[in-house]
Amino acid sequence: VVYARILNLVLLANDMQPGANNPAWTNAFAPPPLVVSIRLPNLVRVDLSEASLDKIGHGCFQDCKSLKAVTLPTGIKHIGIHAFSCCSALESINLPFGLLCIDANAFVACKSLVTISLPGSVTTVFDHAFANCESLESVTLPEGLKLLHTGIFMGCRSLESVTLPSSLKKLGGFAFQGCFALRDVM
Repeated sequence: VVYARILNLVLLANDMQPGANNPAWTNAFAPPPLVVSIRLPNLVRVDLSEASLDKIGHGCFQDCKSLKAVTLPTGIKHIGIHAFSCCSALESINLPFGLLCIDANAFVACKSLVTISLPGSVTTVFDHAFANCESLESVTLPEGLKLLHTGIFMGCRSLESVTLPSSLKKLGGFAFQGCFALRDVM
């Protein structure tokens, strides 16, 4: 319960980024309405299955080096920039049906991820979302996926095989650069 309350603060605070797209910021030079800097270095497991969230905010779990497993709620639609980046111990995450978009660098350098299965609801995965996931061996890309942006699997040196869905309209440059084990892209 304590973690859930802290995570709610983190989830909210990390969306308080300055810029024109954030209505919470009316003056770029004014302090944010809420500033929270919480690090949970010993966080091992996160279960948000009962949470009513539709987005994991930018950098929400970034650099949680001990985080091994994450369970997301079924209502999640968007995973923000760097949401889980550099979670080097992350071994498993469920990506539920209903998820539409995975933002840039969302899982970059999650060195312990071995497999990723994108649900059929995902249509867009942005730049470097899974780059440098060095242990990543298999990826399931669903029909319905339309856009895979630049460097999506760059540096995933254990990735052996990828089947691209027929619905894919754009595969960004450098998608498989540094994927030394890759033998088949179908």
